[in-house]
Amino acid sequence: MNRKNVPKEVKDKKLEKGEIIARNSGPVTVLKWRDKRNVTVVSTYHSVDTQRVSIKGKETEKSLCMIDYNHNMGGVDLKDQLLHM
Repeated sequence: MNRKNVPKEVKDKKLEKGEIIARNSGPVTVLKWRDKRNVTVVSTYHSVDTQRVSIKGKETEKSLCMIDYNHNMGGVDLKDQLLHM
């Protein structure tokens, strides 16, 4: 959140659980999402689009950026595990 050109409304917004705020700063998307704590993502690839997902039977709105991150993170964990051996 201390980076240059982070939109002020994203930085200062107090979020409730499950709430998302995202703004563009030039070609960069800055997204802030509240789960148990605030999660901030800076991306040049993703937009501010969201998708409805079902988590443990509850419908919730989730950023495509977070969905993509969680989907691909397993490969990074596996690579790290194999390199450690």
